[in-house]
Amino acid sequence: MVEHSSPRGPQRDAIFIDATNGGVAAIHPQYKYALSLETRDCNEGTRKCSVVSTSAADISTGDLAIDSAHNYAKATYDYYK
Repeated sequence: MVEHSSPRGPQRDAIFIDATNGGVAAIHPQYKYALSLETRDCNEGTRKCSVVSTSAADISTGDLAIDSAHNYAKATYDYYK
């Protein structure tokens, strides 16, 4: 574990080092500050994905599948929080 400060405040990260080259393999922040939610529409795999919402609030786009995915992800986050 590495503890340090950033503009967001105190940080604590689990840092994994690649044993073959000594480089950073992964960083896993241990402090989570807020819900960060990005919902994408991949058009059932027919076109490139596009961002529908980055809001942490419920959305209502008119597409039931997109709305449900976003809103239930938020509800799941809130439940575990």
